[in-house]
Amino acid sequence: ITTDFPPQMCCVDANDAHLQQIMKELLTNAQKFSPPDSPIALKLAEGVLAGQTMIQLQCSNLSVYPTPPQTKFFFDPFYREQSVIDSAIAGIGLGLTITQTLIEQLNGKINVACEPATEADQCLMTFTLWIPGRLAGK
Repeated sequence: ITTDFPPQMCCVDANDAHLQQIMKELLTNAQKFSPPDSPIALKLAEGVLAGQTMIQLQCSNLSVYPTPPQTKFFFDPFYREQSVIDSAIAGIGLGLTITQTLIEQLNGKINVACEPATEADQCLMTFTLWIPGRLAGK
């Protein structure tokens, strides 16, 4: 895992258990769907979404499975791509649904993007979370 975090602490008004569950789900997915030994990158920053100061967390990894049109279903309950089912990757398709629900309970937002990678059969998968908060000292 590589990290790009600001030197200041982040202040968010959120339940610790919810934040831990969100991170566990994102990192578990990144591990399950990445090629072996490929990096997972976490980036933290302060930004503005819909006029509100938010903490933005991006979790990026190479993925060997999805293609851009299918990302719109990632947060649907029980959604699993056929290639994931065929590869016998464990799961029932609720992790991202739970993650989205927890983030929305924190008055946040999550989205996913899949960009082409250098390898034709891979993409760079990036989950972006917005959670109300700010960097300390601001």
